[in-house]
Amino acid sequence: MTQETAPARHDCVFINGLEIMMEIGAYPEEFGRKQRVIVDLKAWLKDRHSLSDKDELDTVVSYDDIRKDIEDIAAKGHIKLVETFAERIVDRCFAHFPRIAQIRVKITKPDIILHAAGVGVEIRRSRE
Repeated sequence: MTQETAPARHDCVFINGLEIMMEIGAYPEEFGRKQRVIVDLKAWLKDRHSLSDKDELDTVVSYDDIRKDIEDIAAKGHIKLVETFAERIVDRCFAHFPRIAQIRVKITKPDIILHAAGVGVEIRRSRE
């Protein structure tokens, strides 16, 4: 994982190690079967939020809602590239959560290369 820097005083929501079984891969042998994929996500928020103002779930960016979005994208059918999966996660998060200013998504396929903990892609995007 690369060194991360975020603007001072920004809150961050994260999901580490979300394991999903999904249809993903560009090779013929990867079609028609599910593979294990690990998703790590970190989202930096635009405005600092104080829970002391209002201690209610509807005032925060919910990591559970993000998880549901990730699982929904994975369930929609075969995706050829891990890069495509990562971009779809970013696009959905930006669409559903206006407070997200920047997001990092790492997709790992842990069962692809023998003697490697995993292979995949990590992307980082800022809201334009």
